[in-house]
Amino acid sequence: MTEALSMFKKWNPLNAKVILKVKPAGWSKPTLLIRLHTKTGNEILMACFYEGLSLDEKLLEDRIYDFQFQGSSVKRNTFGIKHGIVGSFDLICKFPPKFKLAEEAWPTVIHYNIRSFITLTDIGVDDWFDIMGRVQKVG
Repeated sequence: MTEALSMFKKWNPLNAKVILKVKPAGWSKPTLLIRLHTKTGNEILMACFYEGLSLDEKLLEDRIYDFQFQGSSVKRNTFGIKHGIVGSFDLICKFPPKFKLAEEAWPTVIHYNIRSFITLTDIGVDDWFDIMGRVQKVG
């Protein structure tokens, strides 16, 4: 399946692994955020609203799916960047996409966007980030 999604196509195929699903509390409208990874390591944020919220019960984390997204769901990545996902596009779904469990399997490749600790002061109140460290000695 291709990763060349376009808002001009009627349907866009995508083969991706569901890494994480979360329903943020306190947002103005119920939202389901799904972090997807492709075989080549690209990250995609899928934000689901309205009828798209039904994906929470249907998609399992750490599973690979073959999706079919409508062209109107493909957006330039602005929402994902705010939530720590550095991809070239977002998927905004008011309706659930077509999908099936993929027949192929591949290992997850997660690329980290390493930043200096001092740059954490530039991160907004609701932005997400990971802190990684190394244990020098135990005990």
